[in-house]
Order: sequence, then structure tokens, then C-alpha cells
Amino acid sequence: MVSPEAVNKLGEQEALLLVFQSGVTTSPLITDISGRGLGLAIVKEKVEKLNGTVTVDTKIDAGQHFAWSCR
Repeated sequence: MVSPEAVNKLGEQEALLLVFQSGVTTSPLITDISGRGLGLAIVKEKVEKLNGTVTVDTKIDAGQHFAWSCR
């Protein structure tokens, strides 16, 4: 998906946006209905079809915040 060299050049926001790439999963178990890394990729695709954007922010010990907006 991203070469080790490219990873080292990513900024924090660019690295966070990788979660929206198809195939990214944190699940140790892949089944027919889950763990395939499609969920957030589909969310991003649907929001972009509405001319919108999706963002993600993270804070240590506080979690992640996903936000979307449409024009």
C-alpha cells in the first residue's frame, strides 16, 4: 500500500488518512462479512459522492474523532 520510505515522509494527517484505504483492517480475523478493511473506504466513497469530505483526528489516551461534512 505504502512503501517504508514513503511512510517516513508522511505527515500525521496523511498517515491518519490511510485508514480510509481499502484493505486496511485491525481485525485479526477475516470473515465473509467483517475484517476485510472495506468499512471506512466505503464511508469515504459515499461521502465524496455527496461532494463531502471525511476527516479523522486522534489524541493519545482520548481516542479518535471522525467527522464528515457536505457542501
